[in-house]
Amino acid sequence: MIPAEIGSIFTLQDSDFSPCDNLADVRDFVLNDSDNQGIVYHSLCRESLSVIAELCKDDTQTVLIPSYTCVTVIDPFVQKSWNCFFYEVTDDLSIDVPSLEQQVLAHKPALVIFHPFYGKDFTDKELDAILWTKNQGCKVVVDLTQNIFSKQRLPEVDFYVGSYRKWMPVPDGAFMIYKKSDYVIPEEIAENEEFVSLQSDAMYLRGCYNQSQNRRLKEIATRIARKGVACSNLPIQAHTMSVFSQKIITKDLLMNCAQKRKENYAFLFEKLKNNVNGFRLVRNSMDGINESPLYFPIYAEDRSDLQSFLAKNLIYAPVIWPKPEQVVCGETVENIYQHILAIPCDQRYSIGNMEYIVDVLNKYIKQ
Repeated sequence: MIPAEIGSIFTLQDSDFSPCDNLADVRDFVLNDSDNQGIVYHSLCRESLSVIAELCKDDTQTVLIPSYTCVTVIDPFVQKSWNCFFYEVTDDLSIDVPSLEQQVLAHKPALVIFHPFYGKDFTDKELDAILWTKNQGCKVVVDLTQNIFSKQRLPEVDFYVGSYRKWMPVPDGAFMIYKKSDYVIPEEIAENEEFVSLQSDAMYLRGCYNQSQNRRLKEIATRIARKGVACSNLPIQAHTMSVFSQKIITKDLLMNCAQKRKENYAFLFEKLKNNVNGFRLVRNSMDGINESPLYFPIYAEDRSDLQSFLAKNLIYAPVIWPKPEQVVCGETVENIYQHILAIPCDQRYSIGNMEYIVDVLNKYIKQ
């Protein structure tokens, strides 16, 4: 059975609001080696980055960021008066190593951020580049927001960060893994009550809309969600992950999330890999894709037209990400920003739902 919609925000039900005495323990799932690593759960990933910006500030306060990135990666550093520079990524969303090396040597950043994109672990070439960066005296951050199930743990990485709320039905949730021997983390902080309240209300109303198809509920949910996002941006302050979200994230939920996404991604890849009209796949193989991709990314020739066609068929494919105004990039990354589209493949959906997506994409090609 095809759901009322494919994509858009996760939903909450009445049962999610019931009290729970035992909070879920996700620590072992995220933290592979606890001997020299600590973990802090924040409300939002941008808050983790803000803490890192404070911990790593020096005379230069210069950070190097992938030119294909989200504005929420940049904002924590801008708000703390860091200088932001950017290195290129390639068409298949790998590190452009010559660009990275050039920018590191030119700006001598205190901090360099790396993104493993859409469920793909770093290649050997990329791992060598990260090690080279560390050897230049830079601190290294790996943002796992698009790859939270990666088991790659590199000794040269100072911080791992990632967001849970992009992956599952929680109003907030992020993690920051750090080296205990090198950093003293600020004391326990308060929950992000306003944001959590607004987001959980929006998710609940979206669930009500899915049941009733009352478009008024959908409009209200969208408005409340936008208000929540707006209140989280300025100024960015660190909050602890809410108890509400902690009780929802069970290991069973995490495991199901990982398994279903990988299955759905693999199905879409197999059915769409030979397509040559209207869109193309970001990657031409499954090599290196780990347990769970965030979305199934494609490049659309006319993205607005394809996105509109999908929406008419109740498939909501987001643009991950709109280009931040601070980013300076070359032609390759400019094309990524102009053409990339994220097809939903998350754990809410079955193989039957993926078949529906393939059918709609085939109709688009033939129209």
